[in-house]
This record gives sequence, C-alpha cells and structure tokens, in this order.
Amino acid sequence: LLLCRHGETASNRTKLLQGGGSDTPLNELGHRQAEQLASSLAASRAAVHTIVSSHLSRAIATAEPIAARFPAALRITHMGLGEMKYGDIEGRSIADMGKTMSLISKSWREGDTSVRVGGPDGDSPETLLERALAALREVSGGLPEGAALVVVAHSHLNKALLASLSGAGLAKIHNMPQDNGCMNVIDFNKTTGECKL
Repeated sequence: LLLCRHGETASNRTKLLQGGGSDTPLNELGHRQAEQLASSLAASRAAVHTIVSSHLSRAIATAEPIAARFPAALRITHMGLGEMKYGDIEGRSIADMGKTMSLISKSWREGDTSVRVGGPDGDSPETLLERALAALREVSGGLPEGAALVVVAHSHLNKALLASLSGAGLAKIHNMPQDNGCMNVIDFNKTTGECKL
C-alpha cells in the first residue's frame, strides 16, 4: 500500500480547514508536487496494480500523473477515501478555530476519539477510520500477491490509517505527519494481517 497525500491547494497555503466538504483544486505548487510524486513512483519500479483516489478534485489531480505513468493499472475513485468532514467549521481559518481545534485534539489525545469535528455533521477519528478501512477492503480485494495499491487521499484520513495500522492507536492521530505530496509505504501481509510501515 503506497498511501499518498494530495498536492498543495490554495486552502492549504492560506491555512483554511479544508475537509471533506471542500473541493479545492491543486495550486501550481500542488501540480508540481503531483508530478514529482508520479516520477518517484515510476522510478521505484513498483508493481502498481491499482491507483485509487478520493472523489475530491485535489486527490484526483494528484493521482492522474501517476496513472499516466502506469497506464496498465486499474484507476478508481472512491468516496470513502474523502477527507475528514469538518462540519460547521469547514472552510474556516485554522487560526480562528485554534481554540476549538485544541479542545477537540485534547479529547482525542486523552483517548476519546469519538468526538466529532464541527458538530454532528463532522467526522470523528473513529468514523473516519471506519470509512477508510471499508474503502480499502473494497478496492484491494482482487490485488495479486506482490502488487502495489496506490492510494491518493488526505491528511487526516492518512493519519487515521497510519495511527491504526502502526498500532499507535487513534489517540496518536496527530503524531503522524503528512505533508502535501508525501508517500507512506506500508507492506501488508494479506494472509496474516500484519503490516510494516
């Protein structure tokens, strides 16, 4: 599993909360990051079987240069890989929401990962992870032995997956850095369920 984060957007640059309810396109730097990510994957000679992205334009635009370098790979978009929904604080300035986000993060660090961001319409780490794992199970079903699955998703979704798969637990969701255009390599044994990050 090659778990990637989309390239930079204007909302990333201006520090706005850009969750599952915001469909902001890549900016110029984001397109360059997508090309660099695609070049790195092509140079790695990974046996890419499937390339899946979230349904949001920033993830799709990051996945397209990868798909161009692996034309035989299956290309899928999946709504289950969308970013954490931020409810009623979607699109707000991170600086303006600092106190609110601090309280939510504190709850998560203390183990209450059921707390939703931005009220009932927002996600919690638990709802986000459940959605992400269901999507991964669905898209990885026919993956042959030794094949690579490339997933282009989002910061909090990636962090939730990494916290869970590493064994750290969702309380450590913010201990998993995810820069724009990054790639996490996860070796997964389908037989034993063990993984190595």
